[in-house]
Amino acid sequence: MGFGYLLIGYLVAFLLKITAEALQLGFAALLLGYVLMLFGLWRLKRFCRSFFGAELMLYPLLITVVYHALRAGSETFLWNLPIVSAAVTDAVGWVEFILIMAFHAALLSAIRELAMQVELKSTVSAAIRNSILVLLYAILYLVCKLPIGAMDGVRNYFLLSLTLLNLAFVICNLLLLLSCTKNICAKGEEEPAPKEYKWKFLNRIGEAFDQTLQKATDRQKEEIEDHLRRRNEKKKKKKK
Repeated sequence: MGFGYLLIGYLVAFLLKITAEALQLGFAALLLGYVLMLFGLWRLKRFCRSFFGAELMLYPLLITVVYHALRAGSETFLWNLPIVSAAVTDAVGWVEFILIMAFHAALLSAIRELAMQVELKSTVSAAIRNSILVLLYAILYLVCKLPIGAMDGVRNYFLLSLTLLNLAFVICNLLLLLSCTKNICAKGEEEPAPKEYKWKFLNRIGEAFDQTLQKATDRQKEEIEDHLRRRNEKKKKKKK
């Protein structure tokens, strides 16, 4: 349906990029991640047009990848490129920050809309939660990066929180995309019947695993339904 490509692309662009940067290959991870996410978004647009907003943010982000590649080449091969300077790097960084925040806002909004269409309340709640995390990160980023005189004495204390919050919303988004990959599919893409093996003991092991997984799924579903029921009861009591 597209969520698989989106999940892998997001993982590469926002998590594995950290490792790639140590090898001066961060731009390659970004390029691969953005292209995979674009492919996923192209497929998802067939089911929800709102994914076009996230797609639109990735095209200019691909342009920033070109600058990162030039900067990496300049540092590795000692190229003397006029375009690679501290001022340009700062400007590209701010543009990249705005585009990435806009991408997340558009992506999470589209996921929430699609989850509402297929009545996945837990996915809707997760998308809202992740949107709040992204918003908090954006606010804290501005506090740490903007030249605010009153923040000079405590700015360094916020940098660790900024890093942890960045990691938190990336991991939460990966879990959300994994959930979408498992729970949202197009008609005809439902999970096929399990394969029958020649040896019966393997079939018994597979059946036992499926039963355990189904019990865990049912338990989680019951917990979510119970939580929603109790929350609705509290809301009704408050109205009274």
